[in-house]
Amino acid sequence: MAMSMERVSITRLKNSLSAYLAEVKAGTTLVVTDREIGVASITPVSWDLKDDPMKDLVLSGQVTPHTEELPEDFLKGPRVKDPAGSLRAFLTEERD
Repeated sequence: MAMSMERVSITRLKNSLSAYLAEVKAGTTLVVTDREIGVASITPVSWDLKDDPMKDLVLSGQVTPHTEELPEDFLKGPRVKDPAGSLRAFLTEERD
């Protein structure tokens, strides 16, 4: 999917919303302008909450969905050292 950016005024966006949303679906990010000043952006979603088990957490703002894939070597990196187990204890307490 090709990523591009386009500026569009609020008036043009309102008048042709379906066409602009089709562009977003195809990968275009829209910068919405008011008197030529950017006020918002509309970007394609990289995920769909429809069948996502974390849907409620995302919608409540407790979790932010990923925006990019982790590098392939992510899990091969150095691990956090926690010989006393304090990090594990803290995380367990936070979950309860």
